[in-house]
Amino acid sequence: MTPIDKCLQTLRVLIAVGDVHQIALAEQAIDGLMAATLGVIRQADALNVLEGKLVPARQNATGQSSDFADAVFIYIDKLLSDLIASP
Repeated sequence: MTPIDKCLQTLRVLIAVGDVHQIALAEQAIDGLMAATLGVIRQADALNVLEGKLVPARQNATGQSSDFADAVFIYIDKLLSDLIASP
């Protein structure tokens, strides 16, 4: 299983459950993907792929699951912004 697939599997389950108290687990999964991906360009690509593959989960989410999905996307966007700002 690739690092993106592993991260997606975790995030899809967490989004489906929608427990906002588990945001740290989602962040850890994304951080694990970042750690497994070398180089800023590859990390940015991985985050963009991850975000694209999570769009259906976000679109289908309701209630707390929707809030959770939004938090995941906000975290991904923050990481992308940080990568762009890095020298």
